[in-house]
Amino acid sequence: MASEKKSGSAFIFIGGVVFCAFLMFVMGSSETNNSVVNLVLKEGDKTYVYAHLGTQEVQKSIQKDESPTVFPFIQIFEDDGKLYVSPDRLRPIVNLICGNYNIHHYPEKSIDGYVTLDSSSCFESSFKNLSTEKIGEQIRLNTIQLTAAPSEAAFNIRWETKVTTNTSKALENCHEKSFTIRTSVQPGEYVFAPEDFIMVDLAEVVDFYGNKVRLRFNEEEQLLYVEHNP
Repeated sequence: MASEKKSGSAFIFIGGVVFCAFLMFVMGSSETNNSVVNLVLKEGDKTYVYAHLGTQEVQKSIQKDESPTVFPFIQIFEDDGKLYVSPDRLRPIVNLICGNYNIHHYPEKSIDGYVTLDSSSCFESSFKNLSTEKIGEQIRLNTIQLTAAPSEAAFNIRWETKVTTNTSKALENCHEKSFTIRTSVQPGEYVFAPEDFIMVDLAEVVDFYGNKVRLRFNEEEQLLYVEHNP
């Protein structure tokens, strides 16, 4: 009888372990594929890494014969083979696509130098507050305008945010997306939960600029390549 109880307890224990492992697998596999990346500009056979700290800092480092500081800073999401980024992280990507950048030649082991943004821009952002029928409630209308010289064509990205609840609604050239995010609550312990975002499909941006570049996401290297076609 005692041996039967032990067998039953062992079965329950093993079943619990298997169930926990299965649950961890399901949670891990359901996490949306995303990565924080840096940018790399490709011009022909030349490769330049984006330096987020800007032109002056890059020039100072090169003058001292030092490698400028670079680091991943843009969170990229991949869903059904499409790449998405939040509007507030779009500016450097757009400027590399539209050709608004400065190249700093500084040959190193794996690259030909660094790239920073030019002082002009093909990216402008603004917002305005709008009243609603409810007293004290406002909606913030957010607008990003991309331009393409010399045609001066415009690509508008618009979404509204209800200030009191911080919930957003896509209006033009952006998308309401829900991604499952893994958040660390303490060392070794994670929580998986869906989060809602306003996202821009990078393929639509590339299309606006005439498909003159190709975007290539390398998750392992934490890099998003902006490759200009010859």
